[in-house]
Amino acid sequence: MTDELKLGEVFRSSLWLLIGTIVSNAAGYVYWIVVSAYVSPSVIGSIAVILALQSVLVMLFSIGIPAGLQRFIGMIYAKGDEESISTYFGTGLVYLVVIHILVSITILVGSLTSTGFLGLSAIELILIALILILTSWSPLFHSLFIATMRTEVIAKSLIASSTLKIVIGLMLLNLGLGFWGAISGFIMGFITVDAVFLFYSTRVFSSKAMFKPTLDSLKNLVLTGYAAWIPRLLATLGNSVGVLIVFSIIGSGETGLYYLAFAVGQIVYVLPTRGLALMFPLLSGMQHGRKQAISQAIRLSLVATAPLACTLAVYSYLPFLLLGPDYLPASLMLQILVLGALLTPIVVGYNSYVYATGKYQHVTGIGVSLNLGRIILYFPLVVAISGLGASISYSLGPAIAILAVVVSSRRTGYRLDWGMYVKTILVPGSIAMILVMFNIHWLVGVPVLLLATVGGYGRLGIITRNDIDEIARSILSEETVGRFYAYASPALNLMFGD
Repeated sequence: MTDELKLGEVFRSSLWLLIGTIVSNAAGYVYWIVVSAYVSPSVIGSIAVILALQSVLVMLFSIGIPAGLQRFIGMIYAKGDEESISTYFGTGLVYLVVIHILVSITILVGSLTSTGFLGLSAIELILIALILILTSWSPLFHSLFIATMRTEVIAKSLIASSTLKIVIGLMLLNLGLGFWGAISGFIMGFITVDAVFLFYSTRVFSSKAMFKPTLDSLKNLVLTGYAAWIPRLLATLGNSVGVLIVFSIIGSGETGLYYLAFAVGQIVYVLPTRGLALMFPLLSGMQHGRKQAISQAIRLSLVATAPLACTLAVYSYLPFLLLGPDYLPASLMLQILVLGALLTPIVVGYNSYVYATGKYQHVTGIGVSLNLGRIILYFPLVVAISGLGASISYSLGPAIAILAVVVSSRRTGYRLDWGMYVKTILVPGSIAMILVMFNIHWLVGVPVLLLATVGGYGRLGIITRNDIDEIARSILSEETVGRFYAYASPALNLMFGD
């Protein structure tokens, strides 16, 4: 890895992650449209609780090993040290598989001897144990493919799993299986991800690779990953506790509405986290130019996030029209949720920077501030205003974390470009307010907001010609780039005021 960050590589890898995420989220939305035609919101709520508990357990017992692996591979992959990579990967894999099998056995025993947890039946606890085993090792493969910049594998796994989830789920729902049909679609999706990851992992390591787990490697992974594990565990709790509290206090029907709003809202939150996650292994291998690199990455991530967040805030009812009138109350929850995404690129980007520079206490502090406030606020706000309270709690997380980022940046000497951040948010935000004031129909409002935002970004220098050129050359051939500029020059001239 050279000292100068090759953003072209990041753009290409981010594009694959973006494609996979868009397809996965779109397929997930289609899946819920299909499921909602066969089951009630209460069934969706029950499935949401199973998935929420599974995600908490996977993160809890990972003890930061996937994050530690990502940093180690980011540092040594370019050196071609396959022996070290295979040792660290093998160590992490053995730990994750063994520990999650033990946890799953414990849950299975508990399902036979207790009356249930959070109102879940023995069958639902058994499903949690099964899904826990299926998903226990995928975070490690995810870290492997991100650190080696093979994000096309992640995209393929998301596309394949989403497709099979819909096919299997629809077949079983048509047979009248209801809850079992819907949850079986998710199980098939998890199995598909595992199969794709296993297949492509054989191309990362040569046939001579020796996976020899060692205690020293395990210690290094834990010590390196704990700084990210604590905030990521809190993040998982921040994502899941809202679902669990709504379920336990209000019921499965309200849980289903909140979960659907949360699932749609994650499209906006995923944009910065997917792209900026790629900066971490690259920054770990750099000696100079980190600040400039992450500043550009934050700006471009915010450029992608802000217009989409504002569009969903204005037309939050659109994703739920196809689900039917019973799901329209989720639109206000979505509107509140997406507003928190506006600050997420700043938090996630800066967090990648301090983690890559080894400032683990800063990483932990930012992660705690991002998620602990959410967790604390969930209970009183859910009691007061149900699912809306959970949405408000979640959205306040990035606002609280910004305070921690400000404090940390003063100590690290990192200069936050607040002027640029404010302009990037205000351009689509002001257009969104006008659309609301004049009650503009979405068929007109959506293209107006997006096109006007792009034009405003170009005129204000938020997006530059260099950005367009760098992105285009990172994903297209030189010949295609030439044709692109031949056709796009008039639009680019209009965009940049030339």
